[in-house]
Amino acid sequence: LTVNNDEEFKQLLTLEGIDYTAATFSGGVRAEYEADSPILADFNWGTPVLVEGDTVVTVALGEAVIEDLRDGSDPGAVERFYYNIKVTPSGGLKRTFFAGEFLLLGA
Repeated sequence: LTVNNDEEFKQLLTLEGIDYTAATFSGGVRAEYEADSPILADFNWGTPVLVEGDTVVTVALGEAVIEDLRDGSDPGAVERFYYNIKVTPSGGLKRTFFAGEFLLLGA
């Protein structure tokens, strides 16, 4: 995932062929990929909706949160963080659906 400096991050996620409208979504941005790395910014979640058999949900971070992630040393630098997105279906177990690099571009 990538976001430009000083801009809101907003992304639609589609979980194909599954109804997770009653699920709980969680996750956020970390400094390191390891699970014990603390969350620096929690994602905000829209209400999941079912669209032609697929669950669609919005994940976002506000502009102020993006600004806070930048360490201030070089506003033009690319900074590398990591993210995870976990889903807990109603009555089910939490599992990681997506994880990877979260790049903050200096644009």
